Amino acid sequence: MDKHKKRRSSEEVVLMSMSAFASIVILPFACYRFMEQHWPSFFTDLALITGLLSVFICVYFTRKIKLAAWLAISIAVIGICLIVKFNGTFPIYWCYPVIIATYFLIKPTVAVFICLGMLSVLLALVMDILAFVDLFTFLATSLITIVFSYVFSKKTLHQHKKISHNAHVMQLRNQALEEIVHGSDLSGSLDNLCRNIEHGFAGMKCCVALVSADRKVIEVGAAPSMKDNFISAVAEQEIVLSLNPCAYAIKSKSRVVIEDIAQSHQWPQWRDICVLNGLGACWSEPILGSNGQVLGTFSFYHVAARKPTRKETALIIQVANLVSMAIERERSNHLIWHQANFDQLTNLPNRNMMQDHLKQSLAVANRERKQVAVAFLDLDHFKEVNDRLGHDIGDLFLIETAKRLKACLRATDDVARLGGDEFVVTMTNIDGYRDIEVITEHIVNALSTPYYLQNEIVHSSVSIGVTVYPDDGRDIDTLLKNADQAMYGAKHSGRNGCHFFTAAMRDVAEQRYQMLQDLRVALAQQQFMLYYQPIVCMKSQQIIKAEALLRWQHPDKGIIYPNDFISLAEETGLIVDIGNWVVEQVIEQLTDWQTQIHPEFQVSINTSPVQYRQGYHHLAQWTKKMRMKCLSSNALCLEITENLLMSDKIEVHQTLTQLQEVGLEIAIDDFGTGYSSFGYLKQYSADYLKIDQSFVNKITQDPKELALCEAIIVMAKKLGIKVIAEGIETLAQAQLLNKIGCDYAQGYYFAKPMTKDDFEAYISQKLLIEV
Repeated sequence: MDKHKKRRSSEEVVLMSMSAFASIVILPFACYRFMEQHWPSFFTDLALITGLLSVFICVYFTRKIKLAAWLAISIAVIGICLIVKFNGTFPIYWCYPVIIATYFLIKPTVAVFICLGMLSVLLALVMDILAFVDLFTFLATSLITIVFSYVFSKKTLHQHKKISHNAHVMQLRNQALEEIVHGSDLSGSLDNLCRNIEHGFAGMKCCVALVSADRKVIEVGAAPSMKDNFISAVAEQEIVLSLNPCAYAIKSKSRVVIEDIAQSHQWPQWRDICVLNGLGACWSEPILGSNGQVLGTFSFYHVAARKPTRKETALIIQVANLVSMAIERERSNHLIWHQANFDQLTNLPNRNMMQDHLKQSLAVANRERKQVAVAFLDLDHFKEVNDRLGHDIGDLFLIETAKRLKACLRATDDVARLGGDEFVVTMTNIDGYRDIEVITEHIVNALSTPYYLQNEIVHSSVSIGVTVYPDDGRDIDTLLKNADQAMYGAKHSGRNGCHFFTAAMRDVAEQRYQMLQDLRVALAQQQFMLYYQPIVCMKSQQIIKAEALLRWQHPDKGIIYPNDFISLAEETGLIVDIGNWVVEQVIEQLTDWQTQIHPEFQVSINTSPVQYRQGYHHLAQWTKKMRMKCLSSNALCLEITENLLMSDKIEVHQTLTQLQEVGLEIAIDDFGTGYSSFGYLKQYSADYLKIDQSFVNKITQDPKELALCEAIIVMAKKLGIKVIAEGIETLAQAQLLNKIGCDYAQGYYFAKPMTKDDFEAYISQKLLIEV
């Protein structure tokens, strides 16, 4: 933008207005002189008009106020003297506005001499013309005008300086606050603040000294006008009282004022450097944070030896507060950024930071035609560590794992924690798969070494899945998905090892994804159906129990059995909705069958550990629905696994206890295939034990299997638990189980699982097998 287009100051406006107005006023007089052919006066007026227009042009185009002011004063003083000389005493009183204008345009002290000189010339010109009284009156009024103008000008100048100082301080503060609000770089903000102060206060130099993160040494935050030898003497120095005024202010939390550095004997080394740099005084103000902690100091150095004025002291305090705000804003921003990009427990990069690093690594690898390996790590049995030893030990375990992982990697590799016990390692600059194997073997060995945590010895291992760019994928999502699949391959291969991604894994993953989508559709479109298998009372041969078995009627694949989709439903949480649907269907069926078959008819359903982790309030909805249908709670039997009893989850145990308290019966399914601990049965009493068919199948051939079944039955009866034998396929098996005291029997020998209609037909025909 051109100078004349910028906003004009008040001085410029006054000068331009005065010169233009004076020219307009003099112009009629010049015309009159011309018509009267009074040539000396005419040329005097013409010269004045020309001079005044020159002042106007000078201000308008060059904006040189001082030059224009002196030009205007010179023209006015010389002009008034010439006019009086050629026109007599009449124009003499024009000297009053000239006196006032002189004090406005230049310094009051200089204006006094100019005005007195002009007054002397005018007195000499009119002394012989004016009467004594008029002469005395003119002299007195002129002197009074000069004195009052001087006093008023000095007062105005003082106010102007005060306003200018306050305006400059306000500008400094506003600029600093604007940079703080907009999150400008701390170093740049401090540097700008120092430069603005130095520009606005002559002879001033600034230095910002900050306390290091470990609070042991001083770091120079900004010192734009200081020489290198001064900065070296301040930076990276230990904070002790005997070092320099900055360190003293930090330690004492108080302002330090050195009025004459050359005469100071407290810090000789610092004094000599200051004298060498031409510094005469130092005023150092501690920068305090909102919590009272010292963040550093802001030091004003002056080239002259003197103490700070009251205004300068106020400025020091304001500036120190501004710097405090800037530092805390910078630290807050850094904290927010760190929390957004780093794991709070292990201080490793999190998913966000990992993806940024991986993106950069892939870009470099693509440009240099190199490979990048991405390894997905999952700690084996971490859940058991958490459940057995508590979350505090679990956290220490993760922290130690992070340290071991970093120790295993090269300088070019990265490790990040995604959450829980999952980590991702990015390996760059690799020359073939052997480099990857060396690193992963190092990791496996390091993480399988025992952990010693608060008097606890923790044994662990890790499963690692590795995928390679660009062989297995070219984008981040694909690589992470492939590494995750490879990690599951390592899990299935026995854990504590590494598995590389293969195309077959991709196919399995795609199949799982498709099945998951189909499961969601099946739940929405009610493609599930229930089959029922009778449970026969061995003594009475009556059928007053049945097990509900889930089937999926897929529109394209036909009947799909639970073994093919239940694990996926559990992983995704769909099992909760599926289980609710099963309960609703069974409750509806029980309402009819307790009327048609037997008033105490009971249906058992298979349940998942995932459902019990939802808490009792979730499963309590089942008993509520049963009460609405006027069904007793024991009409429904919940089959659980031995592993659920072994769980250390308090909420699981509480849920089981609460369910039994409201009347629901509990059956331990597949007993004998898990831990088979009667200690847990004693602690959490069940209503039924279901002997797994793997034992039942062999009881006619192997006496040991028969003895084992008999032992289970005897122990169960001692504990008041009834026994159901599963998978009975022959008459001989049924007879042996009846002989050793088994209560109930279930299997193909009696009946296969069947639809609701077939089950009702089967019951109506009373196809009871005599044992």
